[in-house]
Amino acid sequence: EEEEEEEEEEEEEEEKEEEEEEEEEEEEEEEEERKEEEEEEEEEEEEEEEEEEEEEEEEEEEEEEEEEEEEEEEEEEEEKEEEEEEEEDKEDEEDKVEGRELF
Repeated sequence: EEEEEEEEEEEEEEEKEEEEEEEEEEEEEEEEERKEEEEEEEEEEEEEEEEEEEEEEEEEEEEEEEEEEEEEEEEEEEEKEEEEEEEEDKEDEEDKVEGRELF
């Protein structure tokens, strides 16, 4: 009887140990999964941030280009106006000269 009891106790002990080991393994696996998920999330966030930065840079570049184009257009307009004014001044001058010649 004693032997049987001892054997039973040993078996129970072994079962307990096995259960504990299994639980530990499960916990470790869960911990690993959590870590992996966290890493994936971080990577995704980083990628999103990078994409946003790139988009912002592109937008800034586009804005700069637009501003430059506008400035160039304004300069061209001013040059045209100046040329037209010079042409008008010349014509006025010629008209004056012609007017004097008539008298």
